[in-house]
Amino acid sequence: MKRLIISMILLLTIWQSGCATSDPQIDRAIEGYNKELELNPKNFKAFGNRGIAFHQKGDFDSAIKDYNKVLKLDPNDAKAYSSRGLAYYEMGDLDNAIRDLNKAIELNPIDSENYYNRGIAFSHKGNIDKAIQDYNQSVKLDPGNMDAYNNLGFLYITKIKYNTKGCFYFKKACQLGECRNYNMAKKRGLC
Repeated sequence: MKRLIISMILLLTIWQSGCATSDPQIDRAIEGYNKELELNPKNFKAFGNRGIAFHQKGDFDSAIKDYNKVLKLDPNDAKAYSSRGLAYYEMGDLDNAIRDLNKAIELNPIDSENYYNRGIAFSHKGNIDKAIQDYNQSVKLDPGNMDAYNNLGFLYITKIKYNTKGCFYFKKACQLGECRNYNMAKKRGLC
């Protein structure tokens, strides 16, 4: 569930293309969760899983409705706040995305992915300083998060025009196995 995290560029591409998909496996999963919920309408895990399935289909409104039901049954479910925040992000509602990711972080301050995702939302809002803070916290909690290193490199090179620091972060991502941005920056003479 949580590894929906990908690089900012890929997320932006998916966001702009609409990301809706028709996958028979996802449809069968939704049918299964519907049956579970008929038997037990307070099964917050089934609501959460169905929300994830709707999210994967690109049906963010239905996903949010299910995440809302999870939160009504368990108002301290950090994963539901995180998932709903991602759905809001996918819909372009950055303020609600950040609000939910704030709550997810409050409930689970050691989950690096919530910082990473909030960093993406801050970046898209143009709040580069907060995005950088969140990416730094993400790599502090998960030093293997090459996506956060790449996003830091991207922000430093494109937004702050500080190539040395940007290259440092691209190189860190490359050391972890993701070298495309580092190689592209070197090819363009930025590193």
